[in-house]
Amino acid sequence: SDVTFVEIDPDTYDPVDGGSCLYLASATIDVQPVDAGVIDAGAVDAQIAQVRADSVSGTTSTVTIQGAVITYVKPLVAASVLSDGGSNDPAGFFIQGSASGPGLFVALDPATLPGGPYAVGDLVDITVSTVGQNVGLHQITGITSIVRQSSGLSIAPTDVSSASFFDTGVTDTFESKYV
Repeated sequence: SDVTFVEIDPDTYDPVDGGSCLYLASATIDVQPVDAGVIDAGAVDAQIAQVRADSVSGTTSTVTIQGAVITYVKPLVAASVLSDGGSNDPAGFFIQGSASGPGLFVALDPATLPGGPYAVGDLVDITVSTVGQNVGLHQITGITSIVRQSSGLSIAPTDVSSASFFDTGVTDTFESKYV
């Protein structure tokens, strides 16, 4: 089909008189959403891996995870229903950058965070302030900011059908991942 491109004034969005004009008698245009290709899943995986490492070493983490997908929202489990009668199991959510990348638990209630509630499929940027481990589970325990970039995304589940969870290190590989 015929396509005409016209120069547009960036302030008024009106065509510019005498501005550049391009006419194509035939064209194929590949239209992508504005956010397509902006998130580098490998970089997000590396940011999550860094926060996990910080949680082991006890380092205060100041990493910003840019473009993580929320894969699961976990409700609070009250101490009264836990078999050991211990403290509450906190509400929170799990994030990943890609299906093959590491997962991480954010031990903060997504309903009470600024801009929340957050849900499965939200693409978020999180600036981490504190990290730790709870019974070996790597987790974010404090943040300085969280911003929803978009919603409705998904990550394919990781196939664990052939995994042997009795092998050393396997449980850490799948910890907090969407399976």
